[in-house]
Amino acid sequence: MSHRPEIVHIHDAEHAAQVVPGELDGIPLRAVPLHELVPVAGSRPRLLLGDEDLLTTPKAFWIDRYSPDPASARFLQAIHETVRLHGSLLANAQLDRADQLEADRLAIACRAAALGIPVAPTTAVPFGRYAHHALEPATRTGGSSWVVRGRTDPTGAAARADDRGQLTMLLAMAARTGTGHVVQENVEHSDVRRVHFLAGEPVDTGDLPADLRDHCARLAGSLRPGYLCTQWLATPGGAVLDGWSTSLSTLDAPHLRSRFGTWIRAALAQAAV
Repeated sequence: MSHRPEIVHIHDAEHAAQVVPGELDGIPLRAVPLHELVPVAGSRPRLLLGDEDLLTTPKAFWIDRYSPDPASARFLQAIHETVRLHGSLLANAQLDRADQLEADRLAIACRAAALGIPVAPTTAVPFGRYAHHALEPATRTGGSSWVVRGRTDPTGAAARADDRGQLTMLLAMAARTGTGHVVQENVEHSDVRRVHFLAGEPVDTGDLPADLRDHCARLAGSLRPGYLCTQWLATPGGAVLDGWSTSLSTLDAPHLRSRFGTWIRAALAQAAV
């Protein structure tokens, strides 16, 4: 029996910036708030939406990985694990199962550095009243300005500090938020470029500089991403990785949506065999 392809976007309704149900390249896109779901373990994983088990027929799931609320973030993780263990298609997941790589800027920087990909020096800010301990390590990297960002905030919002005094003030502010932060050396750049990955490979790479093509090939081999949007800074010394996102909002061009739809249809058809 064949089933019509469907994408289920599971999101934090309290904090999601934009949720637009409808369709993606002709595939129905159903937006489901996480608080309406109940994961269940038993003879097989189940994900209940009222009386409906979303895992009974093949679907593609796009599960947000970030919430500023710790309880919501943990529940998103529980839903993600339920869907993953069931074997359903996770459209925006890294296929090597390194879940922290989807949102954690420190983990992203560590993986990039291990692959020999240029990335801004990144310092994790200790929690609460210990945040000031990040000041010395962050300012020893040789930079003259820095940015403070949420460690798992996908928006990329950053506050800039042009001296140690400003950075001290930003660290004190971060300490009061109750959420994780990183300090990154500010990278001066002339341009910002996005490279999208789909079904494990970068797309539209023909006009990329040679160094950026090489960096993307290394990421593809290491991460094997389903869908991923990477962001790069153009500097005199070459491309520097600024970060990446698996957010639905980054799938923002018609040709990308078309390719995404083709991949989803093929993957669901194979799962249904």
